[in-house]
Amino acid sequence: MEFLSRAILTRSESTQILCEMSQIDESTLDIQQTEDGVLGRLFVFSSTSPQTAISIKKYEDVTVGRGNANTYQLIQSTASYRHFRVYSVLVDDDMDPLVYCQDLSSNGTFLNHCLIGKGNVVLLSDGDILDVRHCASFLYQQKNITDDDYHHEYDGEEFSITHRLLGTGGFSRIYMAIENKTGRQYACKIIEKRKVSSSRFYDDHEVSILKKLNHPNIVHVAMDYNSESQFFIFEELVTGGDLFSYLTKMGTVPEVTCLFIMYQLLQALGYLHSQNIAHRDLKLENILIVSSSDSVFRIILTDFGVARCMENGKRMSTFVGTMEYTAPEVRDLKGRSRRCKELNMGYGKEVDIWSLGIIMYLLLSGNSPVFSTDGNIVFEDAIWKTISRQAKDLISSFLQKIPTERPTVEEALQHPWFFRHKSRLDKLYRTRILKRPSL
Repeated sequence: MEFLSRAILTRSESTQILCEMSQIDESTLDIQQTEDGVLGRLFVFSSTSPQTAISIKKYEDVTVGRGNANTYQLIQSTASYRHFRVYSVLVDDDMDPLVYCQDLSSNGTFLNHCLIGKGNVVLLSDGDILDVRHCASFLYQQKNITDDDYHHEYDGEEFSITHRLLGTGGFSRIYMAIENKTGRQYACKIIEKRKVSSSRFYDDHEVSILKKLNHPNIVHVAMDYNSESQFFIFEELVTGGDLFSYLTKMGTVPEVTCLFIMYQLLQALGYLHSQNIAHRDLKLENILIVSSSDSVFRIILTDFGVARCMENGKRMSTFVGTMEYTAPEVRDLKGRSRRCKELNMGYGKEVDIWSLGIIMYLLLSGNSPVFSTDGNIVFEDAIWKTISRQAKDLISSFLQKIPTERPTVEEALQHPWFFRHKSRLDKLYRTRILKRPSL
């Protein structure tokens, strides 16, 4: 089923909705927006109840449906018990949170006259209209949406790139794009060639690597485009934020949740390493979440800008990555990259295993790792008293200073922390990840 199936509204129904919405007092909206923590408003229009406004607040879900526990209750029998939910994701301190709507219904939730589809999620923009047919319509209003007039050179027919800024990186900016044929939302990564032309770390190989990959825990590229001065990568829009924002919200991640996150990361990394590809920049910000409505969610590995395919047993010698997550053998290369390359010295895929150890430590404790003077990891915070011995042992194995002493992906999955839950993890992965609905 298409993500946004085109639907036809009768003129009378459409006209009625638009006429009612034209009656909104904009000054009232401006006043209401000043409430602390309010990101936006859903203005409700229904023939069975007076006009009202629902506040969308940071980290607070809004649900609409027939059940009594919903934020806004629909009385019509055609509405589902929980028809849709609206939630926010914090991307960056310098950007407004992104507000999403997830369709939970049997009879459908419509965004701007297009069916979202049960289980699917869409990003909301100022002026969007959500419609529960024969029940109510909801006008979404959001001020201060991060938006700019960035110039791009894409002139293809498949997509329309909006001005809705979703994120920024060292070499790129990410915008929301719409697939013209289906109305489906995508993320468009735009890379300025002039910014990367002098860099040893980046070229258009990111697309060539991603095109070879097909894995449920690795970002999917729908299309790429190459203009005179820009690269364009159209990727699936992942709607749950990243692990960094998730950790910021949670403080720490429960061990049982961390278990399934790490299991998925190892599935993705095992696939990459089997293709002789090293990611080289594993970190919380590069691990995206598909709609975190419960503790079991799919994660997606993204940003392959410095990934490398290791050919013919050659070692890597470029000083890349993010310092907090970088393995010792990479840091030791600083200033010696050329000499190491000549001697085929350097590092291998083990650098990704080190980064996994940092990620796992951060998720469970909420703090950066502490090492002793001899280079061993230290579990001194009080929270580690609540964490299992097996989890700490696995982290220690990931963070071995000597690369060859770290486990491979296959060895890590045989560790007792995973192995004692193997049947449950395998079943969860099979039912919740491999048999997932389309984004």
